[in-house]
Amino acid sequence: MYFKERIFLIPSDSLMPEYLTGEEYAEFILSRYPNSSRELYNRLIDLLGMDKAQKEVMESYSFGMKKKIQIAIALSLNIDYLLADEIFSGLDFETVILVQEIIKLISKRHKMILVSHEENIINCFPDEIYLMKNGKLKRFSGNAQKLSKLLIQEGRVHERVNTIKEFI
Repeated sequence: MYFKERIFLIPSDSLMPEYLTGEEYAEFILSRYPNSSRELYNRLIDLLGMDKAQKEVMESYSFGMKKKIQIAIALSLNIDYLLADEIFSGLDFETVILVQEIIKLISKRHKMILVSHEENIINCFPDEIYLMKNGKLKRFSGNAQKLSKLLIQEGRVHERVNTIKEFI
């Protein structure tokens, strides 16, 4: 059980028990992590504009609202490792910036693995970049712009662009 208390996953989808309120769901998760902070959760919920909505059943939530609940919970757990798959998907522009800044603060004390397909996220959190190809991870040295150029020049993107050039 010790390992489960040290790690949490924010999945890319929003499969959550829709019959619960956001508040009930948060209480369910937070109660399973002994070092979690309800005070931090409440502060994050307020910052994310979910203080009133968390009292409604999650069935009525948009994808972005569900994501905000997941983020507030995850960042309140005081865990060693956070895995987040497409954490910013479904969030409005201002919330993305807010969550990026909060993650920068929290990542000074905790390890985070952020999975993303978005260049701006890779630029924001460039500590280590890995590419997955054929089911294997390979470390990439460089920034997101260098990665984009490499994919355009050497990857399938180049081939695909060339096949459409004659029609444009």
